[in-house]
Parts: sequence; C-alpha cells; structure tokens
Amino acid sequence: MEENRLKIIRDDLGGISQAQLASRTGIPLHKIKYAETGNEKISREIAQILDEKFGYNRLWVLTGEGEPYPDHGQGQHVAATTPIMPAYNGEVELKISDLLHKTAVVLESKTIFTQALRSNIEAFHHAITSESQLAEFSGIINKQSTQIASLQSQIDDLRRQVDRLTASPTTAAQQKAS
Repeated sequence: MEENRLKIIRDDLGGISQAQLASRTGIPLHKIKYAETGNEKISREIAQILDEKFGYNRLWVLTGEGEPYPDHGQGQHVAATTPIMPAYNGEVELKISDLLHKTAVVLESKTIFTQALRSNIEAFHHAITSESQLAEFSGIINKQSTQIASLQSQIDDLRRQVDRLTASPTTAAQQKAS
C-alpha cells in the first residue's frame, strides 16, 4: 500500500513527520497526507523527488515492486547512511571533534559516500596546501621585488657616476683647472 511506503520512508528518515518530509522535499503537505491515507496515488513527481533527494527506487515508491533502494546495496541507502541536517548558516557552533567523528563514520561506512568524502578531503587538503604555498611564494616575490628595486636604484647611481666620469675630456679638464 502506498501509505505504508511513505510511512516507511518517513520512518527510515529518522521518524520525521509528514510536515518535515514536505519541508525537506518541497512536496506539498496535502499530497503527502492524501497519499499516506490512500486517498491519492503517489505521483511520478513525488517518486522522482524521493529518488533525487534520498535515493529511493522510483518503481518501488510508485508500485511497491522491487527494492526501496537497490543501487546502494544490502539495505543501505542515502537516507540510512546520511541523516538530513539543516544547512550550516553560521549560527551553529561546529565542534571539530563532532566533525571528525562524523567524518570517521562516513569513511568507515564502506558506502558510496566513502570515496566521495575521501576525494573531497584530498581536494580540500590540496587546496589548503596550495594556498599556503602561494602565500609563501608571494612573500618571496615581494622580497625579491624589493631587492630588485634596490638593485635598480644602485644601477641608476652607477650609470650617473659613469656618465660623469666619461663626460667629454674637456669638461673634466675644465673642472680641474677651476
């Protein structure tokens, strides 16, 4: 029955309410209520949203045939392995220990998210390492630019001295006589 499938999905998402499912998916609340009570069939649009947001098998959502989440193996799917969390908006204090624990759980889960997280960690590490190297190189370039400016000033002084010394011999002789 369709009402059982939506209830299974809500239970699987941590026992969320119909209103929470509506909020997290954008599905109108009345459509969820009608489908759960059997007054309305689950639409293809709802099945598509549940597939895209949580990884549920569209055929299972629509008809009950097949597995709820066959693409993720042995009963693990997006909803079971990653709880839905509100987006970080800067108001919640993030604790490094909590983030490290959650990272370890994902990395040890042997799900499709393990490789994705590993790749992201490697990419972020590379970006941070590159950023610090760029800052270091920028400091070196600034120091060398200062040295180049100083050397250029010295070269200009030496050219003026050479110009004075190589001035016409008569000018130099006239200056001695005076």
